[in-house]
Amino acid sequence: MNDDTFQTLLLRHTDGTLAPDENAAFNQHLGEDAGARAELIEIATQAVAMGDIARSQRQIPRARPAVKSTPLRWASPIALAASLALLAISAWLFIHRQEAPVVTLIEATGSINWSQGGNERMEVQVGVRLPAGTLETIGETATAQLQFADGSLVMLTGESELSFSETDQKRLVLRVGTLNAQVKPQPTGRPMLIRTPSAEAQVLGTTFTLNAAQTETTLNVETGLVRLRRLADGETVEVAGQQSALASLNSDSRMKASGMPPTPTSWTHDMKVPPPVEWRGRWLPANADAPARIKAMPYKAGRNKENDLSVIHYGVSFHSPEGRAEDTFLSVTAGSVLLIRCRAERSASLRVFIGCQKERQSSGGNFESKVFNLPSNDETWQTVELKLVEFVPNMPRHRDIIGTEIYLLLVHTISSDAGLEISEISIHP
Repeated sequence: MNDDTFQTLLLRHTDGTLAPDENAAFNQHLGEDAGARAELIEIATQAVAMGDIARSQRQIPRARPAVKSTPLRWASPIALAASLALLAISAWLFIHRQEAPVVTLIEATGSINWSQGGNERMEVQVGVRLPAGTLETIGETATAQLQFADGSLVMLTGESELSFSETDQKRLVLRVGTLNAQVKPQPTGRPMLIRTPSAEAQVLGTTFTLNAAQTETTLNVETGLVRLRRLADGETVEVAGQQSALASLNSDSRMKASGMPPTPTSWTHDMKVPPPVEWRGRWLPANADAPARIKAMPYKAGRNKENDLSVIHYGVSFHSPEGRAEDTFLSVTAGSVLLIRCRAERSASLRVFIGCQKERQSSGGNFESKVFNLPSNDETWQTVELKLVEFVPNMPRHRDIIGTEIYLLLVHTISSDAGLEISEISIHP
């Protein structure tokens, strides 16, 4: 591929207009030519730098330094191409941003950071109106709901990172995490565009959930129609209401939309086999003294506003594995009961956190149990029984857990490591 051809494809790749055969040729060239990869990185870096200069000239309020990103590891030339394209698009968002507000943060739990240019960040509170930039939800239980001027809503849950801008149309980049959206009808020819490391979604007006992992993107549509394009080869599929689709960096299989099965009302896990990698905790196989179990591990629960240090709790979390069609794993009924068979090395105050959605799309709220004491006894297993209707909502407007669908279940000790272990957990009606 000569330089002129590469330059043309490079420009068209960053704005998402490559045809499938051109996209394949572009990915192949990036995989084979280190100079081409370096050029794309340089373009993206310069774009971000130009955005930083513009920001400083407009006197954006100063904020504390951002956490340095973890170096990227490329799994394959296609992964490299998709990730670099995402970097270039992010730079495009910063270069074309305007200081007029784009979204309003209307609801939040946990620590929420906003930044421009990637070099500075500031913690934001509910009610703030934000210009184009990047929003991060910090902590496994964090959530943030954003509202555009036309009433469209997007909600981030868990550890997520979203860049957004709106000039001629809404452009979003979901680098990682889960996004629930209720999108108002968009102007003709100007759909909302959402990029992830492996896909692009074109949205005219619908309700859906998008989950972005490093190598694949899962889309669940509740109502309306979303066109999902796989960045690895440009293949597209239209996903209608009550359907789901998966786009990954592996282009060997055909993309297809499939129906979403109903959410069950019972769920159990006895730890006899290693849990999915998305669950938090250290799995320990059975031995002569104990059954198979998961041991609590430290996790970042938020950020201390006084000293800017991370707040660390110790817990075991269960949630729907990334990449499966269903993004929730249980529907709550009036009689739902949570059973936890556990033990602790040291006396501990335990709490259970539940993250919920309504119909797999909009926020159903976060709910917490009362704090209960687990006595120290590393030999005797105890069964804790909790009625889900007795859990307390974190926000007043989410009053009823009945009818919601659970996407996250977190059992944790508060600010101390008690050596918590769980051998079985279940919810039944």
